[in-house]
Amino acid sequence: MKLVRFAVGDSKPEFGVVIGDRAAAFADLLRRRGAAQPSLADPKAYLAGLLGSEEAARASLTAAKHTSTNWMTPRSRLCAPFVIGSPASSSPRGGFWRG
Repeated sequence: MKLVRFAVGDSKPEFGVVIGDRAAAFADLLRRRGAAQPSLADPKAYLAGLLGSEEAARASLTAAKHTSTNWMTPRSRLCAPFVIGSPASSSPRGGFWRG
């Protein structure tokens, strides 16, 4: 499981998971399942909620994989154009760098 903190363009950074050649925000995956999981809101919440947050992340990933491409939302993007940031940074842009 590859966790990422990413932004598309100038959008607000999101916390999510890489699925194949795409990344999806946990917020989108959870919304599609009708679920709520505060421990997947951001990297800090994820770390504070370990081990339960890891189980929740894996469950979201598994559910997304079992729904084929239905997990893709307008905010799910190919990984290539992403701006990847550090896991937890206090800078306004989250310590982002262009890959």
